[in-house]
Order: sequence, then structure tokens, then C-alpha cells
Amino acid sequence: MRYVLLLALLATVLLAGCGGDDPATPEPSTGVVIVQVDPGTVDADWTLEGPNSYTYQGSGDERLTGRAVGEYAISWTDILNYAEPFPMSQDLAADDSITFTGIYTYAPEPTGTVTIDPEPDLLNVGWVLKVVAGGGENDRSGFGNRTLEGVPSGPLTVEWEAIPGWTNSTPGYEDAVLVGGTTLDLAVTYTLLPAWPREEVYVPAGSFMIGSPDTEPGAVADEWPRHEVTLTRPIYVAKTEVTQAQYEAVMGTNPSRHCGCPD
Repeated sequence: MRYVLLLALLATVLLAGCGGDDPATPEPSTGVVIVQVDPGTVDADWTLEGPNSYTYQGSGDERLTGRAVGEYAISWTDILNYAEPFPMSQDLAADDSITFTGIYTYAPEPTGTVTIDPEPDLLNVGWVLKVVAGGGENDRSGFGNRTLEGVPSGPLTVEWEAIPGWTNSTPGYEDAVLVGGTTLDLAVTYTLLPAWPREEVYVPAGSFMIGSPDTEPGAVADEWPRHEVTLTRPIYVAKTEVTQAQYEAVMGTNPSRHCGCPD
């Protein structure tokens, strides 16, 4: 009888152990990773690396849920005129969160580059660049196309030369702001004023001989000596002589010794 009870008890234990469902597989431990960029106006990219070769490329503020527990590291991209934050690392625990805050500090480069480009090139326009920084000691001037290195960042103004018979965009100057570490292009186009109907010819750059030989009959002293002249830039030349009336219409004066002959 004792053996029968023992067998019955053993059967009951075996049935109790095999009759139920298997325990559920536990969910993996996760947490939340929060990334913040300060100031919010900065369009900053960043790279987050974590356990199991995890890599994520993000931008600005983001909240990443369901991240595996372990160590995370973040690096920040370089942004022009800002000092980027140092790389950071933190450990994420189960059912917890970590926050990476990247603070960008405004630190503009002290200088930049300015290109001056007046058109057409043949005018060789004069200009003056006035830089607010330095109270005038950084102002520059010149003619034609130039590339100016080492110009202090900040507000500046370029003033264009007034060319008789030509017009440029009003008011004859341009205000701009140079951002350190960048190139600022300042351009202007001059247009020939139709002061009178005339026809011009294009003369390319080159060399030619001017003056008369000493032995030429009828030559006078101011035509000597015959010599070579070089045009370093192309020019436009009217096909006919300029009359006094045409000259005075553009220049506003009449320097002729024979006044009273407008045509």
C-alpha cells in the first residue's frame, strides 16, 4: 500500500510539472536616448554610437526610444563660425534615459575674402572698400577686378567710381556683411548712356606703332619719335571724331580752344 501511494504522489508531481505552459521570454532591457542642440537655430548634425555596433546619424533635437542598455557616445559636426561641443559618452540603464546636450558657441573667423568685379573690364573702374571694423584703418581702394584677402568680418560698403557717359546701379554703392571664413562677391555692371547716336568699333588688346618717322615729309616735332604703344585691355572707339557738342553732353565742359563749333 505504501508503494502505491508513493507512485501516485510521483505521478502527480510529474503531471504538475509538464501540464502548464513554458514561462514567457523576458523582454530585452531598453531605455531612451535624448539629444538636444543649443541654440536651436543651429542646424547641427551628430553621430551616435552604442552597443552591438549601433550607429545613428541625426540632426537637431531627437528622442530615441527602445535603445539597448550600455555605453553610448556622441560626436558633433563642425559648423562654420561656431565652436562645436566636445564628444561625449554616457551609460544607459534599463528603463532609464540619458541626455546629450551639444552647446555650440558663436566664434566667427576674424577675417574673410572680398572679390571686386565691376563690368565691363575695359572701364577699369575705381572703387573704395570701407570696412566698419577698425574705424577706417582697414579701408582699401583700387581699380578693376581684385580679390582682397584678410578683410575683417562684419559690415562693409563698396563705393563705385562715377564714369562719365556710363551709369551703374543706383545709388553707386553697395552695403554688405562679410562672414568670417567665407568669400563675399561684390559686382556692378556699367551701362553706356545713349548720349547721342554713334557707332563704335571694338579694339582688342595688343601693340601698334604710333608717330611719324623723322624723315617723313610734313611731320612735326610732336609726332616724334615713332614708338610702340601697348593696349593692355580692349577698348571701344567711336568710328568718327567726337564733336564739341557730344563731348559737352557727357563731360559737362568744353575745353576746346575753338568754341562755338558744336558740330
